Amino acid sequence: MKTLRKARWTVPVWLALLCWSFGTASSQEAERGDNVLQWTWHAEPVTSGTGNEVDLVLEAGIRNGWILYSSDFAPTDFGPRPARIALEGTDGSVAVGDPHPVGANRGTGKDIDGEFSYTYFSKQATFRQRVRVPEGVRVVAGVVNGQACFQQSGLCTLVKQAFSVPLQ
Repeated sequence: MKTLRKARWTVPVWLALLCWSFGTASSQEAERGDNVLQWTWHAEPVTSGTGNEVDLVLEAGIRNGWILYSSDFAPTDFGPRPARIALEGTDGSVAVGDPHPVGANRGTGKDIDGEFSYTYFSKQATFRQRVRVPEGVRVVAGVVNGQACFQQSGLCTLVKQAFSVPLQ
């Protein structure tokens, strides 16, 4: 009789645990920082300005539930990290100004230092970076550094994406 009573509550408990584990597996999968961003990039010639300049257009599709912090806010000691674009190589290419985010949203938060504001993207991010390129250079290379976070849990991951943009 004791065995039968044990079985009555054991089976529902095991079924509940089994269902819970399937539910958390999909949640954990969504939270992983793998493949959060899908990057594409291209260059657009600049007709005005001084010298040979191009606008690098760096775009990222952002996985559902995630955000990518933008580039146009001041970082705090404990808050989100803004995106940065760094050119690499010794070809003489020089960034002209800061990256320009297109369509970023505004947000505020609090940390131990107080309230802060930031900008971010969800679903799609676009950055434009003007670059002065010496004559004869055919490729501009660099890296995007930043931070992406899963909104539901607050899990964050640092982003580092190399790029190489052919010029016309």
